[in-house]
Amino acid sequence: MWEPLTDNYTFENLLAMDPAKQMAAGVRPPFSDRASQHVEALVKRMTENPPDLMIADFTSYAGMVAARHLGIPYIVNFPGPLSMFNNFQAISDNKVLSGVLKTVSTTMSVLLEEFDNILPWFGNSIVVVNSFWGIDPPMKLMPNLNIVGPVQPASSTEPITVEEFADVELKAWLQKAAGKTLIYITMGSLAELSEKQVRALFDGTKELGSWVIWSLKDGVRQKYDFLSPEKLPENYVIKSWMPQADILRLPALKVVVMHCGWGGTLECILAAKPVLTHPFFGDQPDNAKLLKQCGMGEGLDTNSYTKKDVVRELGKLLAPDAKYEQVAMLLQKKAMAAPGVSKVVEIAEYVAIHKEIISTSTSKGTDIETK
Repeated sequence: MWEPLTDNYTFENLLAMDPAKQMAAGVRPPFSDRASQHVEALVKRMTENPPDLMIADFTSYAGMVAARHLGIPYIVNFPGPLSMFNNFQAISDNKVLSGVLKTVSTTMSVLLEEFDNILPWFGNSIVVVNSFWGIDPPMKLMPNLNIVGPVQPASSTEPITVEEFADVELKAWLQKAAGKTLIYITMGSLAELSEKQVRALFDGTKELGSWVIWSLKDGVRQKYDFLSPEKLPENYVIKSWMPQADILRLPALKVVVMHCGWGGTLECILAAKPVLTHPFFGDQPDNAKLLKQCGMGEGLDTNSYTKKDVVRELGKLLAPDAKYEQVAMLLQKKAMAAPGVSKVVEIAEYVAIHKEIISTSTSKGTDIETK
């Protein structure tokens, strides 16, 4: 039976965080503090009801620490491209380069410190990587890495009709937008757009005349009078939460403006939607770079773009002779060819059944302190 850990960590706390500012100030990312707090609770919970297997996200190393302490086999999930992992590993291994980067960038210093904490868990653990050949180039792999591809449901690739939307307000707006070109803007749950960014995105998309679906936090929207329901043009719909998986499957949707978190990046690939990249922090710049290198998108300089930049880059993506959609469809086929969730299940079952012959943990009783 699933139960959340009691750690006084609420969704409101999450929304109030700004990882970019935290790391720039030398503060460890939120997941690091949670890892330290969760170890004791996990050990207690798993001692009372021992699982056959632990599957832990690569940043949630509390699960790995607890599993090793109790002698429980575990699998590490890496939700990102291999290129990002290799980049950080190369920097971490090069102590001279790592030392230099830590002195010139507070953000890089924090990220590298966290990666140094996480990296040892990869060497003797079975790892599933949510990437696929096509977005990642051919490269050498450690034998314990398993490229499984996206784990989203197969329905992620199937078109949807407006009538299938449950949100009455959004459905009515989409019916009014019939025959129009749609643009979807989303920046995830953590990052917050500045006033300059909000204005540039609004003015740029307004000049293009496209119909815009915008997922924007209420707290941000309420700061700007021109985004109020009374003044918002009819070709805009703005809500604090959008059914993203369904929106991406709309045939009329032609471009996604996004922060390039890996989950959203894979969703856009599976839906074959070109992307205007708007990365903030963490893995997002690397993910954005991959999309541009593959020919599936263009990008904004997050720190300095203007209305003119938005118009220019969206114009490229929406041009009648543009090749971005063709590239997106090719990447979609490659992603769908990956084994996906069935491979994850196969690996999990094998490890759980044959745990006595799989060396994924040190001896029971390992020190459970985290850095």
